[in-house]
Amino acid sequence: MDSIYESIRNILWPKMPFTLCLLLWCGILTAGLWPFSGPRNEVTWLHDEPALSLDGYNVLFSSGMARSSSSGCSVELLLTPKMTFDSSTVLSFYTPANPLQFSLRQRNDSLVLSSDVKLGKRQVESTVESSHVFQKGQQLVVSATVSPEKTAVYIDGRLTKDAVPFPFAGQICSGKLLLGNSAVRVDSWWGHLQGVAVYSGELSPQEILADYRSWLAQHRPEKESGKQLVALYLMTRGEGRVIYNEIQSGSDLYIPPRYQLVGQPFLDPPWKEYHYANYWVSIGPNVVAFVPLGWFVYGYLSRSFTRKTALLAGVLLGTGTSLTMEILQGYLPTRHSGTTDIVTNTVGTLLRVLLSRKVTPRVASRAKEYTARPRS
Repeated sequence: MDSIYESIRNILWPKMPFTLCLLLWCGILTAGLWPFSGPRNEVTWLHDEPALSLDGYNVLFSSGMARSSSSGCSVELLLTPKMTFDSSTVLSFYTPANPLQFSLRQRNDSLVLSSDVKLGKRQVESTVESSHVFQKGQQLVVSATVSPEKTAVYIDGRLTKDAVPFPFAGQICSGKLLLGNSAVRVDSWWGHLQGVAVYSGELSPQEILADYRSWLAQHRPEKESGKQLVALYLMTRGEGRVIYNEIQSGSDLYIPPRYQLVGQPFLDPPWKEYHYANYWVSIGPNVVAFVPLGWFVYGYLSRSFTRKTALLAGVLLGTGTSLTMEILQGYLPTRHSGTTDIVTNTVGTLLRVLLSRKVTPRVASRAKEYTARPRS
C-alpha cells in the first residue's frame, strides 16, 4: 500500500505547482468574465394595465436617431417606481461623440437631469436636481424642459426646479433614445413605464399642466398641444418587442431579447473611468485579486529559471491575463472594459512576485533546517 501511495505521489507531486498555477489562472479568468454572455433583458408587458415592467437588467432603445430643434426640447414620462431609493437611469439620449449627452436619473429619491458633453477641447458636466420625487409604488408624471434660456423640472404638472441652461441645450435631445438604462454602464431603473413623449421645443407651464391631467385621465398627453411632437410611445400594445411611435415620421422603440449597452466602453482610459462612482473602491480588490497569481507563478518558475526571468515572466503573465480580460469584457454588457484594471492587476502581480523573492528563499531555508534536525 505504501509503495502505491509513493508511486502516485511521485507522479502527481512534481506537477502540483503547475496545476495550481493553471487552476488559479482559470479561476481569475472565470471570475472576471462571468457571466460569459449578456443576461436576458428583463422588460415585460403588464396584462392588467397598459405598461411595461422594468426589472433587473433592462433596456429599450429607439431604432433611429432623433433630432431636436435649436430651441431645445421637452420630455414627459408617466411612470411608477418600484423603489424609493435607487441610483439608476430612467431616460437618456446617446450619440457616439457624447455618450452621456443627456440623462434623466433617479438618485436616491431625487430626480436628476444631467449632461456631460464635449465642447471644443473641454468636457462640460452639468446637473439639475429636484428632491423627494420618487416614492415606491406611487405613479407620477415627470416633465423636463431644456432650452438655451433655462432648464426646468415639473412633477405632476408643478414646477419643482428652475435652473440655468445646459450647454449644448439646442441639440441635447438629439441622438438615440434609451429607456431604463444608461448607454455606457449598467444603470438599470426598476419600475413601471406607462408612456413617454418627446417634444421639439420648450413646453409652457400651462401646456405641461394640461398634459399632466391628460396623462392621468387618458394615459397620453394633451392632443391639442401647440408644440411639435418628435416621439410618442404609449404602452398599450401589450405584446411584442416593438413599441411603435405614434408620430409616423419618428423612430420606433425596440426591446432586445438580451441585455446590451448601446455605447459599450472598450478599454476606457483612467481619466474617463475616474468619473464612475466605484472607481476608487474597485482599485484595492483589483490589486489584491492578482496577488496569489504572482506568488504561485514566481514560485513555480523560479525552480527552473533565474529569479529575474521568473519575475519578468510572472509580471508579463499578470499583464497579459488582465489585458485579455479587459478586451473580452468589452463584449460583455455586465462588465466594464478599462485600462485602470490592467495597471492595478499588474501591480498586484508585481507586489506578490517581489514579496515572493524575499519570502520564498527564507521559507525554503527554514524548511531545509527543519528537515535536517535530528529526530528524537
